[in-house]
Amino acid sequence: MTPEAAVDPNSGYVAGLFTRMKARGFAFVIRAADGGAEYLMPLGEDGNWPTAVNDQSVVIKLPPGKYTITQWITYATLTKEVMSRRPIANPVLGQPFTVNAGCVTHLGSYDVTQYIQNGFPTTTTHLRIQPRRATEAAVKQTFGAAYPNLSKQAFRCLLCSDTAQLMLAPS
Repeated sequence: MTPEAAVDPNSGYVAGLFTRMKARGFAFVIRAADGGAEYLMPLGEDGNWPTAVNDQSVVIKLPPGKYTITQWITYATLTKEVMSRRPIANPVLGQPFTVNAGCVTHLGSYDVTQYIQNGFPTTTTHLRIQPRRATEAAVKQTFGAAYPNLSKQAFRCLLCSDTAQLMLAPS
């Protein structure tokens, strides 16, 4: 979704704040809780060539409903071919969440990193998506600067330092 796009009052929005190295494409796989549609949310700018991003806000538009982030993938940026699939290990991020019409559901702030372990006879690449400590106010401010048309919408953060514990608390 482009920063200039008009707000659709009949859709909901899922956003995140990402920093990643120049390597390959990364995305969260977001699945409708009814087992229906599956959506990919790129973890940073999704171009034809790998680029590094620093504190970049990304948002996708979804129909209102209940969703779960089921996994994250790596993909070739030019062909969009999926290279690997990994399960979501974070207990908050793996919980079902609701996307409401006209509202922004923010997933929080993340670092996407890799390191290469050289060994004989193989070389292993280790990939990691790590949540960063950030408050809801901080991610909302960064998001609003990147997507001014969405900045006035209702906003909640699932994995911000001041809201994540509320998500885990028993009801």
